[in-house]
Amino acid sequence: DGQEYSFSYDQYGNPTSATVKAAKMATSSVASGKNYILVNAGTGTALSTGYLSKGSHSQYNPGNAAVKWAVTKGSDGYYRLKGMYGDYLDFNASGEVQNSTGANSYFVIESAGDGSFRLKWKGNVSYCLDGKATETSGTENGDIIQRQFVNTTKESQKWYFIEEGTAGGETLTSSA
Repeated sequence: DGQEYSFSYDQYGNPTSATVKAAKMATSSVASGKNYILVNAGTGTALSTGYLSKGSHSQYNPGNAAVKWAVTKGSDGYYRLKGMYGDYLDFNASGEVQNSTGANSYFVIESAGDGSFRLKWKGNVSYCLDGKATETSGTENGDIIQRQFVNTTKESQKWYFIEEGTAGGETLTSSA
């Protein structure tokens, strides 16, 4: 959700303060040439370049390079998302997200109208990136994200683009 939070406790384990830091999210468009962390609206987890060279879930952590993506828009209007380790977000033959430089690494980034976006596959815009493809698919670190038919009512097909380096722009602190 793009928020960072921390708590302080006294020697008895009682909370003494809470701090929440808000990050800047793209709300109407995604800018080419910027780095973003993509957080799934349905699961609250970030899209990671991590496990087994496949796109997977990861906890939201702005300090983790595996959850950062450089977004570029080509002259043809399609976007590519390049992970900080050099590979692009892509789909394999079975529809699982992977990281490579293949032909399936081009997307339409479409506003969902609520501050989130859908990543539709260039090869067939009836498919998009889904953070929870089935009711039984997991949302733990390392669980694979898949391509699914677009379902505009499904929260797990919506992604928040949080601009890298903007966490902490707004801070709220409460003390006991």
